[in-house]
Amino acid sequence: MSPTNSIKNQCKAATRAAWIASIIYLCLFPILVMLAITSILIFDDPSLSRGLGLVIIFAYWCVPLSIPISLYKVWSQHAAGNYKKCRQYCLAPLYVFIALFVFDTMINTIRHALELKCKV
Repeated sequence: MSPTNSIKNQCKAATRAAWIASIIYLCLFPILVMLAITSILIFDDPSLSRGLGLVIIFAYWCVPLSIPISLYKVWSQHAAGNYKKCRQYCLAPLYVFIALFVFDTMINTIRHALELKCKV
């Protein structure tokens, strides 16, 4: 395989990944924005401190805000010919979502453990 065919294959793979990521993220964007907007309802829990509530709201806004940044980076790297970075940026919102899920699970576990400790 010649180097030009390899570059063409990388370009095709990066283009395909960029289009798939763009379509998926643009479909998920309104849903994730609505989820972030409704995250303010976390203050309905009277036992939640204001600081922790604001941290959780900020965390929920990170996912939808990462989508336009990621799409910009995907297509700018594709235009520059950095196909490997282009494919890496396709997964950036997914990484942010995984980090949010781990953070949310950790916070809920700690809060639950503290509530059990206070009841005893």
